[in-house]
Amino acid sequence: MRKIFIVMFLGLSFHPAYSQLKLGIKASPQYTWTSTDSKSITTADSRINISYGLVLDYFFSENYSIGTELSVGTFGGSIKPDSIYVGHTKTSLNDMKLDYKLQYINVPLIIKMRTKEIGYLRYYAEFGLGLSYNFKAKADISSSSAKMDYTNVDANNPDPKDNLNLGYSQKVNFFRTSLIMGAGIQYNAFGNTMIVAGFRYDNALNDFTDEPVWKSRMNFVALNFGVMF
Repeated sequence: MRKIFIVMFLGLSFHPAYSQLKLGIKASPQYTWTSTDSKSITTADSRINISYGLVLDYFFSENYSIGTELSVGTFGGSIKPDSIYVGHTKTSLNDMKLDYKLQYINVPLIIKMRTKEIGYLRYYAEFGLGLSYNFKAKADISSSSAKMDYTNVDANNPDPKDNLNLGYSQKVNFFRTSLIMGAGIQYNAFGNTMIVAGFRYDNALNDFTDEPVWKSRMNFVALNFGVMF
């Protein structure tokens, strides 16, 4: 995948007839949820969150661009393990829940293809690789049968005073990679200013949990709204 993007960036120099750099801002309400292939946990709940930030598109021809974003996104979702270890004893639970609240810096690489202008509108499709870096990982951990009730635990560095002993790691991976697909419209409002609205599906390629027993991914769909200058 990295080689593909390197070749594309090098290819930009062969399109001197048309080049346009556009910078903009965006806000994206997003619906996030967790998924798993593990038989030792189930996923629960979903969240409506938001991301916001800057957008940079380089149009090397009228209808094709390659770009990136610098945005902050909030993700949320829950997992329910079927058991934990208390001391050296494996204990089955039916009410254990880890409710994660995660924040990422997102720097995706995106290829965008758009139609010629139809009236004041252009339609576009996008495809790319999501690259996200976790900078805050909080979790609410609860179980009435195990007499646990922890709020806003730092998932990667829990306070030793909490005496959190799940038998498994509740940590979160620093990197998140994903496959991005989307579509939308661009409206030429005035001059070179465009109003953008679209839909994006972001499918995680790796687990957000840093625990081999509790493998779980976090995905989302988003509505993208922005202004490009």
